[in-house]
Amino acid sequence: MATYITELDVSLDDTEASYLRTQGFKQIYVNLNMYGSREVYLWYKEGSKDNSITRIQFSFTNSMAEGLNASGFEKVKKNLNTGSCGDDVFLWYFKGTTESHVPITKIEVSRDDEARKFSLGWERMSCNLNRGSGGSWAFLWVKREKKTYIQDMKVTDDSDNDQDYFEKGYIRVDESTNRGASGKPVFLWYLPTIKMEGSYVSLQVSTSVIDSQGYQKQGFLQLTPLVNLNEGNQGNKVYLWYKKEDPGHKPIQTITLLSNQELIDDYMKAGVTVLQGNLNSGGGCPWFPATPLYLGYYN
Repeated sequence: MATYITELDVSLDDTEASYLRTQGFKQIYVNLNMYGSREVYLWYKEGSKDNSITRIQFSFTNSMAEGLNASGFEKVKKNLNTGSCGDDVFLWYFKGTTESHVPITKIEVSRDDEARKFSLGWERMSCNLNRGSGGSWAFLWVKREKKTYIQDMKVTDDSDNDQDYFEKGYIRVDESTNRGASGKPVFLWYLPTIKMEGSYVSLQVSTSVIDSQGYQKQGFLQLTPLVNLNEGNQGNKVYLWYKKEDPGHKPIQTITLLSNQELIDDYMKAGVTVLQGNLNSGGGCPWFPATPLYLGYYN
């Protein structure tokens, strides 16, 4: 019998952990704050499909939180990075009922970034739960009741449309493609569907005019409205391209952003397509360069 994730919470000490246990929550035994002064654990409760969580998002800035709050997401009011020198990272969840909202049945946290999970139907959330804490990694993975595919994608360089996109069922990839750079916060969004027909089958990233011309000849379409993934920086203009229903290609199930270049080979061996263009090729400074970010997707 299928189980569904219906509530999420976080404990910051033994007292909170004991209380959550008495309330029927189950603990994920991975300390989210390995290098901080507090032990931080994620907890979940299981229940009926009618009450299931369908969206999990994260915020690490006030502007990221505004659209989540306005569109009805529930915030877990405990910083996942408590006790560390990193960013304040908060978890939000939502229970939707539209076709794009497929219930979450399992969640896990990994530190070694287990790429093999993609082949088992898992989705990787792109926000490092230890964001800004200096080389510490923790990522949340979710598994849904049914497979989903990408029906549409957007890129934003401000938060003006966040509420609208959340209410339409889009998922925000919670890491800025301008991380560590001087430009605007730029976020990828995608709209999931349970239908294979009409879904994206391949993606490309252009970092030059030559790239753009080549992708046009190959039948790729440029994502609109046009938003430079490197907006506000001195580096190359970076744009996203896509194809739909290309014969011989399966639809894309999920996308993620990779900042740890040492893991790219492991991801590719696990069947993840990792695009070569660095989405964050400009900005930063010699003593604090911008974080390289690569887009990966799994068909």
